Amino acid sequence: MDEMKPTLPPGLDSALNDFYTAPQPSPDFADRLERQLLAQFPASPGQVRRIGNFPNDKWRNLMQTLRTRPALVLLFALLALALLTGAAYAIGRLSGYIPGFGFTGDTGAALTLLEPVEITHEGIILRILQATSDPERFSVTVEQIGQVDATSDFIDPFASVFLPDDKKIEFRQSSSDREDNRLVTVFEFAPLPSGTGELTLRYEIIDRDQGVLWQAELLLRLRPLRGDEIIPLPAQETWQPISSKSQGGLRLVLENVAAASDKTILQVAMRFDQPDTNLNNDWNVLLKDNQGQSYPLTLVMSDSNNLVKTYETIPFKGGELLTLSLTSFPDPVNLPLSQDFWDDAPAFTFNPGLNPQVGQTWQLDKTLQAGDFNLKITQAALTAPGVLVISLQSEPKITAAMFRSEKASGAGGDIPGQEGIIAATLYFDSLPTEPFEIYLMRVYYTAQGEWNIPWQAPAAPLGVQVGGTATPTSTQSIFITPTPAFSDPAWLELIRLNESFDLPFQQGPGWIRHVTETETFPRPDQTFPPPYIKSEQWLEIDENGYVIRTLHTDYDSAGNILQQSVTVGDYFVNFTVGDSGYLSGRRYRFSSSSLLQDFNAALEYNTIVTIEEILCEGGEPCYQITFLETFGAAVQNPGETRTLSGWARQVWVDKASGKTLQTRTLWRFEDGTEQIEYTQTLLSLERLPAPPNKVTEILDKVAVP
Repeated sequence: MDEMKPTLPPGLDSALNDFYTAPQPSPDFADRLERQLLAQFPASPGQVRRIGNFPNDKWRNLMQTLRTRPALVLLFALLALALLTGAAYAIGRLSGYIPGFGFTGDTGAALTLLEPVEITHEGIILRILQATSDPERFSVTVEQIGQVDATSDFIDPFASVFLPDDKKIEFRQSSSDREDNRLVTVFEFAPLPSGTGELTLRYEIIDRDQGVLWQAELLLRLRPLRGDEIIPLPAQETWQPISSKSQGGLRLVLENVAAASDKTILQVAMRFDQPDTNLNNDWNVLLKDNQGQSYPLTLVMSDSNNLVKTYETIPFKGGELLTLSLTSFPDPVNLPLSQDFWDDAPAFTFNPGLNPQVGQTWQLDKTLQAGDFNLKITQAALTAPGVLVISLQSEPKITAAMFRSEKASGAGGDIPGQEGIIAATLYFDSLPTEPFEIYLMRVYYTAQGEWNIPWQAPAAPLGVQVGGTATPTSTQSIFITPTPAFSDPAWLELIRLNESFDLPFQQGPGWIRHVTETETFPRPDQTFPPPYIKSEQWLEIDENGYVIRTLHTDYDSAGNILQQSVTVGDYFVNFTVGDSGYLSGRRYRFSSSSLLQDFNAALEYNTIVTIEEILCEGGEPCYQITFLETFGAAVQNPGETRTLSGWARQVWVDKASGKTLQTRTLWRFEDGTEQIEYTQTLLSLERLPAPPNKVTEILDKVAVP
């Protein structure tokens, strides 16, 4: 599947950092995010077009893994961050919640690790952070510190579990979280036989081409869980799941609730009215009371199918009237769904004739009924050797379709066309010259609505405190400002100029209002971001100059809110995405520029830097700083007619004040031309004694754990 290899050039960390500023500046956020994106999503947004080549009997298994349609880098970032902590679990009759493991149906049969397990082998440290067993599954969390020497980028951890009689336990799935030199992986297996007291875990580091590079075995001993290691369900006879109304074939369900003295655990699920239906986007939930106050929801578990999520929130007094709402970025009321038709796929017969030619078009009049969908096949066209494009007319909610054929080697969908027309592609080694069947495999559509669950909170019991689920940061450490790793006098002078500009804004107490506008040039398939975004950020500064609260809001050109997030201390809540949790635990001061980090990175990666003195648009003297990176080899992205030779980032700084006026990112092509990706312009930056009431009203409604 060569067309699904990563072709996104490096350096998008700066673009992400500028384009969607994190609730607080973290110097390692962008680099970490880029690595996580590449690890979780090996294909760049907009690149997954062709699926193949593969044997027909592998079609279904492969297609079930390709549920997410091309989207914006930011959306992939949100997906990556949401999936990194995933651990799957079954849903059944439940009796309690085990932190780090999930809800279990039989707490009396649950086992956990008897003693810590750690080994050091060939320069790598392995630790078993958690091992838990119940009648539904066995789960083990392994921390790996250190890496093997390898030339491949496709290295994965794998684990096997063996009983004392050498019987192997069935492996189910795994999920990993990698940061710097540390890798944490959660492995799930089938349930252990009753009475299992010890087992052997074989941990392997595998190269997809070379096989096993490193291997070690660890002996694990298990013991029954104690009562103080389990959060029981609320004291009621039977917990009944609470569901929202079904809209577009989708329901939000509050599956289970467990209340401890210091926290409340919620298990929330997406449920579909029809089988083989999927939400092709990440999702989250918001929790508010009847006064509009937002409660913190920290994601602590997520299943591998993106259907069930477990959140931690604060303890309740009992009886609070709450509403749990589904949210999804960028549009929570228009959700992208798809339905597969594996077992009952409608089909039509296509006759290409004895001598099909590139450029030939066949007029068709075929109607397919798939579930609740009606699609009319209007034509097929051979647009290139082996590339058959099928055009359809459909109802407005249908956005794309995908077909399959035993004669085809691959398939694709979501091709831009005329209004009311959608198109899909089949790929052939050579188009057959005899009639053959084409099956409708998948329909993409939009579900419109709002998914809300009104419910009453259970009271927090006394004396029920169980080990952590999330890992909150109780105190914030001081953020250490990066120091210059360079000695170039021109670079140092620009940093001095920028720091002198920021200094008055770092004096507290008070407020800062920071407003920028961003212009982008979206691709034809890109639904977010829009061509224009106005971002307004309010920051509260304490007497020592540190940021203590922020409100960040993005608006479109019509003034509609695209997304809004709040930080209070080290805790953040994104009201649009539904994400929340703790940040790095470091206090920081306001900075209007990332030049210091840019210069340090340029030195590390040998990026070409030029500094020119020019007149900016207003006629004032400015510095224009250009960071230029040239690729070792030309990059050809699918769907693009030109090859990329590099990228550039440009920053304009007022020569007199040190104010950063504008930032721009652009691609450079082999033919010498350039294409601007986005431009961010400073509109306003001011200190104020207090913000408008609407700002403090939003901030005051955020409950922090």
